[in-house]
Amino acid sequence: MSDEISFTLGAPTKTLNELRHMHHRVYAQHRAALALEVSALTVGRRPVVPFERARVVIERHSVGAPDEDGLIGGTKPLLDVLQTFHTKTRPSGLGIIASDAPGCLTLEVRAVKAARGAGKTVVTITEME
Repeated sequence: MSDEISFTLGAPTKTLNELRHMHHRVYAQHRAALALEVSALTVGRRPVVPFERARVVIERHSVGAPDEDGLIGGTKPLLDVLQTFHTKTRPSGLGIIASDAPGCLTLEVRAVKAARGAGKTVVTITEME
């Protein structure tokens, strides 16, 4: 039996272009805020040991759909937050998944059309055996 964690963020993920144009301090603040939000939404549901192999589905609900590379690239801060915690490269990691390396992660990112003001991000993480 595999475990599953699902949560909804209050805003769509940033696009790759938005992230690339952020000052490094603003990016760090964005990642820290994202970690706090994910932490609050998953409290009591995070695994004791990170999922060694996981399927992560991210649905970005927004008015406009970004191009494919902007959509996928914009998920980097979220994936960093989901990974093994408190390493130098992932200071905000929550330890839900062990790694985002190809052998450990199957990633699916979708753009979903939403009404103005209804932007959000739906994340579903499933442990793979």
